[in-house]
Amino acid sequence: MIIWETTQECKREYQEAQKRFSEIYSKLSARGFSCTHIGSLRFDNDCVPEVWLNDCKPLRRQGYCVDDAKKLALKYGDCGWWTLDWLAEFAEGKGIIFEEAMHDFCYRRHKKDKTKWAKITWRESMQSSSLSQQAWHEKHDKCYAQISEEETKRLQDMLAMPNESAGVSKTYDLSVGKRGMIFVALWANPFAGHSAESLHLLGQQINDRGHYAPQQARFKINAANVKLADKNKDAIYIKAVKPDESFVECVWPSQIPREKIYDLEYTLESKFEK
Repeated sequence: MIIWETTQECKREYQEAQKRFSEIYSKLSARGFSCTHIGSLRFDNDCVPEVWLNDCKPLRRQGYCVDDAKKLALKYGDCGWWTLDWLAEFAEGKGIIFEEAMHDFCYRRHKKDKTKWAKITWRESMQSSSLSQQAWHEKHDKCYAQISEEETKRLQDMLAMPNESAGVSKTYDLSVGKRGMIFVALWANPFAGHSAESLHLLGQQINDRGHYAPQQARFKINAANVKLADKNKDAIYIKAVKPDESFVECVWPSQIPREKIYDLEYTLESKFEK
């Protein structure tokens, strides 16, 4: 199976994203932005370019006046994976990264006047920002194909293997992104790199991800997220179209043990050979 990240299309988009990131970073640097690390450009499940920002905010987070909090928020930003669109907004002094950094410095938008800032309460400070959660869901929530009850039952019978979790660092999540590509990502164990000697293990797990290219050597993949009849479980419907417009179908689970990913690839290849 061809992985999209190895294609010329991906390489071209990566170069374009890298160029845009460099331009955004230049704007950030020009206004005094500072961090421990920003980079590690990659594509998310929807093939949208994103970078990792590891901030270096001061340990003291409370007791700042709103003007000082704004200056600090703009200087340091907030830790996380951010799309280039979000980073571009931050370079202009606005957007979700700025809002999240302000939350860390104990400020939020005023509920009645969004142009003003209000200090967050102690209870609010113990909670994550709802803005961040909302943005995450808008970015990552799956889109499901609308299918009939009869079709749902038919696809249930086609499921290649049941959904199964093998635990952290041993399980793959599968989903279809907004560009129609099947995205596979390993559950990363954040404790894998607990020391300098083992830090590379965490990097390997985080980078164990990729997209199946829509255009394979002998067929084109059309895929969609679906809900199955069995306990409303997630799955992926795959339609492999041959050059003569004939096709084969299969249904993959959305969660499988790491070692079974090649078994799934075999189910599609074997159907194609029939």
